[in-house]
Amino acid sequence: MKKLFLSLAATLALSGCVVWTPVSNMTDLSKVDFTNSYEFKEGLDCSYAAFGIIPVTHGAQFIEAVQDGDISKVLYVEHDFQFYGLFGRHCIHVYGK
Repeated sequence: MKKLFLSLAATLALSGCVVWTPVSNMTDLSKVDFTNSYEFKEGLDCSYAAFGIIPVTHGAQFIEAVQDGDISKVLYVEHDFQFYGLFGRHCIHVYGK
């Protein structure tokens, strides 16, 4: 029993975490004026998955993120993926006015 516990503890300790934020923007950033970026609104929608592959919640939808931030003009979109051993999270961030 002790060996099993130590094996599980070692596996969890070595599994670590992964955070991946790809640069996958859907808009042309050369046309965005960032001088007043503090005025941008942010919308967020996330989905969660057990073991990174079994969906637990729906989400990470562009429309939901736009509605969350009450955004009428989208300026910038980004995604991030995080994996924490037992569960994963994928979020979409939408910035605009």
